[in-house]
Amino acid sequence: MVDVTRRCMVGATPEQMHALCVQHYSAHGWTYGPQKNWETKQHPNILAWQHLPVRYQARFKLWQTIVMTLMLETRDYSASHDPSRS
Repeated sequence: MVDVTRRCMVGATPEQMHALCVQHYSAHGWTYGPQKNWETKQHPNILAWQHLPVRYQARFKLWQTIVMTLMLETRDYSASHDPSRS
């Protein structure tokens, strides 16, 4: 999740963030399953973005909004990205 957050900080879209999560889970042997199961390594969100239920798409959009808001509240980041200084 740290890598996904870092990618979000440099402009990854919610769809790209989801794809990174799917890549991570898949690389660790997880596959699609109707519910999350640690023993069989199945997860219901290992789907293409367009097939992901809207409520889960909303989570990635919210995550992006939270990360971007926190970046603006961080003095070092907001000072170096202040559009009025351009």
